[in-house]
Amino acid sequence: MYFALLLLLLLAALCLRYLTVRARLARFDTPSLASPLPPSLSIDGVEAFLESREQLAAPLKPSCASSVRWAAGERTRRRVAVVFLHGFSASPRECDPLDARLALHLSAHLLRYRLSSHALSPAPRAALALRDALSRDALLADAAAAFALGLLLGEQVVLVGCSTGGTLATWLGAQPWAAPRLGALLLVSPAYGLAKVSAPVYDALKWLVVMLPRAGRRALFRAIAGEEYRVPVVDELQAALWTMAYPTEAVAHCIELYLSIEVGVDMRRISVPTLAMANPMDKVVDFKRTERNIKRMPRGSLEVITDSEMAHNITGPLSPSTVPFCVARATDFVRRALEEGGHEK
Repeated sequence: MYFALLLLLLLAALCLRYLTVRARLARFDTPSLASPLPPSLSIDGVEAFLESREQLAAPLKPSCASSVRWAAGERTRRRVAVVFLHGFSASPRECDPLDARLALHLSAHLLRYRLSSHALSPAPRAALALRDALSRDALLADAAAAFALGLLLGEQVVLVGCSTGGTLATWLGAQPWAAPRLGALLLVSPAYGLAKVSAPVYDALKWLVVMLPRAGRRALFRAIAGEEYRVPVVDELQAALWTMAYPTEAVAHCIELYLSIEVGVDMRRISVPTLAMANPMDKVVDFKRTERNIKRMPRGSLEVITDSEMAHNITGPLSPSTVPFCVARATDFVRRALEEGGHEK
């Protein structure tokens, strides 16, 4: 009898914990997300704002800071600005030159925004920052700030997001304060769930990750994946642009973000024209989740890439052969979206 009572109490506690965590993950109502910049900031102050932010995070890996590329060298507001959000452990040049060529074809300014705790130097500091300083809320705040800066550069924003950057772009596409000013979303291997384990195992583990206290979460990651994850080295440029080793526990921040999108975003209500590019052989993020989510979007389109050098980083410095096709496909899609008026109410 006492054992049964104890079991009931334990189940009740777990249910309460689950409901509490789920409710927290589904909330994105922090007022600062809709207005993340100083009210006095104008287009003339964007570069100084970015430089100040990067100085606070210094030292950074060379050529990995946030930056603005001005269309035709003119520092005036354009009809469109392209904003690039990179993935976890990567940096703003992750898809270069896809975003740069897209901006060029659109005569748009380009903002590449470095996510918090990313591209830091030296390597040990970078690894610890991904574990200890990063958070779901920090990533959401980064996305909101990047979007707001994009609005200073252009009347409409075209978001390009790779991997976890694609998750953040999806989240922005669902926000009522952002969607009306979004011309299109371009998602490169967007992350909605990890592919390192089978889908059923991931679906069970993701809730453990967000429900356990930090000590329990650390023990879980060490038991499953060891203490440290090292990115397989492809070439020197990859090592220059990515944080190549970090504690496995750092991935918990990504899982929390992906789960937040799962429980807090209704893909059927994202009316921004969305083009996703992904490879079915991706071993980093779950292609089937991407396929399902894009199908749910009223104006979603999926371009399946099968000939990229890398199955996750499907275009850019690690998969240069696909750049011409991806640029042409993205440019055509975004131009059509802008002609049709972007977001639909």
